Amino acid sequence: MAELKVLSIHGCCMGDHPADRVSGGIRRATLNALKAGGIDAAVKAPFYGSLLNAYARGEIGLLESIAGLEGVDEESLVGGPGAILETYVDISQELAAEPIEELRLPIPNFVREWAMHTFMADVSIYLAMKRAKEAIWGVITSAWNEFGPSGPDLVVAHSLGTVVAWDVFAKLGSGLNGPKGLLMMGSPLYLGAVRTKMSAAITDALGVENWIHIYDDGDLIAGGRGIAGHYAGVVDVEVENPAFPTSHDFAGYIRAAVKNDLIGRLVA
Repeated sequence: MAELKVLSIHGCCMGDHPADRVSGGIRRATLNALKAGGIDAAVKAPFYGSLLNAYARGEIGLLESIAGLEGVDEESLVGGPGAILETYVDISQELAAEPIEELRLPIPNFVREWAMHTFMADVSIYLAMKRAKEAIWGVITSAWNEFGPSGPDLVVAHSLGTVVAWDVFAKLGSGLNGPKGLLMMGSPLYLGAVRTKMSAAITDALGVENWIHIYDDGDLIAGGRGIAGHYAGVVDVEVENPAFPTSHDFAGYIRAAVKNDLIGRLVA
């Protein structure tokens, strides 16, 4: 196989980390996993995490102050930070209604709450703020175009990155050279509260030849479930992500994809 051109899109909770640390970590994890599978690759891992904070600086304090869902003032849900709060509430209520019943290992409540809060805050900011979305799309498409006229062979998207990938394909796909494969890992796209706030509906399997979503049945963010019931063209594959405590780690997922011989299927 010729050198595989891979674009890796990171997930949530990265806004407070240095760009080189996040991009470098995602790039190394992708390269190491592929190398272990005998695959030579060129990997780009653009960083967008800080943009979520930059475009929601005034609203983050509001999200951080949420102690619970009871007594939320409906008047605060109109415009500005209200749009973010409304999305946050919708997602949290859906997650509460459909919890993961069984986890591989018990997770302390404070860890679960921290993980879900940071995830919901980032997803809510992204979905509710058009300026943040457009800035993030610009970061992703810039890295995409660095591969040259043919673009990447494979796009790997994790967590919130799967939502970003959806938008990039749906809104900008006609102006981009599409890859052969899209690997989504631990996606929250099963959530109706997320799907209803997406920028565009997907009607053509994202324009890629091969689309696979992998998930761990104990993944808090992915809800321990697949997304194929909601989208045409995607194949769900259950894998084991050993990362404690959330079974949601990027490196664990990309290693599982290689271990299960999914990369070859995606770029064949």
